[in-house]
Amino acid sequence: MKSNTLLFVAAGVLIILAMSSFTGSNGYDFSTLAATYGADNVQRLINLYNAMQGKGLTDLQTRLMLSQALHETGLFTGSPNYNLMDNNNNFAGITKNSRYPNSPNAYADYPNLDAFVNDWILILSMNNQPINATGVDDFVTRLKANGYFTDAYSTYDNAVNSYFNLLSQQLS
Repeated sequence: MKSNTLLFVAAGVLIILAMSSFTGSNGYDFSTLAATYGADNVQRLINLYNAMQGKGLTDLQTRLMLSQALHETGLFTGSPNYNLMDNNNNFAGITKNSRYPNSPNAYADYPNLDAFVNDWILILSMNNQPINATGVDDFVTRLKANGYFTDAYSTYDNAVNSYFNLLSQQLS
């Protein structure tokens, strides 16, 4: 009986430790996403989220940006773009341009997530300033006006809205 009790307690401790590993640095709990989307994918999201902390972003800006990243990388889909995330530290599909002449591929690559997030914020602060959007539709409209994506507006908007709603359920 004692060994069963100890086994049960040990299992409970392991579950608690595993669940706490899915909590972002600001206390958002992503643990419920792991069963559906996989622990590795949720950890990628947490790593990005943690890199965004301390950048002066509002809660809305954080959710909009994370929603965009989920769409751009396909992270919670059947065909995620691990190369962009894992090798390029690029969660937003930022393409190579004159600022990245040494990039070996079509997408910008960054030495770490912090460098990526800094550049991402800079890009979202240009022209129509998507960073200052008041909601998902406004964010996507500003991105489209800046030429950020070539998809149909409705396709991009539906995807970002879907991820925004998913994250809002987790981050509230």
